Amino acid sequence: MTVPVQSGWRYWVRNGTVGGPYLDGNITSHWAEYRFRESIILHRESYDTSEIEADIRAHHHLMTHRDTWQKKLLQLLSVQK
Repeated sequence: MTVPVQSGWRYWVRNGTVGGPYLDGNITSHWAEYRFRESIILHRESYDTSEIEADIRAHHHLMTHRDTWQKKLLQLLSVQK
């Protein structure tokens, strides 16, 4: 998608999101390209999700088997008691 830049206007671009699926069902990464005083081009790039999908199916939920900062905090709090 290309958005023409108009003189005197301000633009806010949320750049660099990854995830999904989005409302249209796509799982993509997003990035923007700014062409000085000309346009903003919004790009969508698909990526392979097969590895993470297999991991989720195998473990039912990612957080149950991954170390997270929340788990580490709970461990530290239990030691301090």
